[in-house]
Amino acid sequence: MLKNTLTIKFFLGGYVSLAAGTSDSVSFLSSPVFNTHTYEWKCLRFWYLIHVSDHIIMGWFKATLLVLLDDKKTNQTRLLLIANELTHSVRYMQMPLPRNFTNVQVFISFSF
Repeated sequence: MLKNTLTIKFFLGGYVSLAAGTSDSVSFLSSPVFNTHTYEWKCLRFWYLIHVSDHIIMGWFKATLLVLLDDKKTNQTRLLLIANELTHSVRYMQMPLPRNFTNVQVFISFSF
C-alpha cells in the first residue's frame, strides 16, 4: 500500500487508493451519473481507511474525507459524510440515499 493513503474497498473485491501528494492537495474520484430509482439503490456502502506512515507525527497530520451526492436533475448537492480522523482499521459505512435525489453522481474527495 502507498504511504499516506485513503483506501476504499468495493463490493467486487477491488479497491482504490487516493495517495497523498503535496500539502493542501485534494484527490478525488467520482461515479458516473446514475438513476437511483432505475437501479433501486437505497443506500451507499463502502469501506475506508485513512492511514499515514509510521514516521509522520500523528499530532499534526490532518486528513479529511468527504462524500458528496450531487443530483444533476435539481442541481442540489448533499454532504453524506465527513471524516477527519485517522483510522487504525478499515471502517464500514452505509448511508441512505435521499429519496428525492434521482439522477445522481457520488464524489469522494480526500484532502490533507
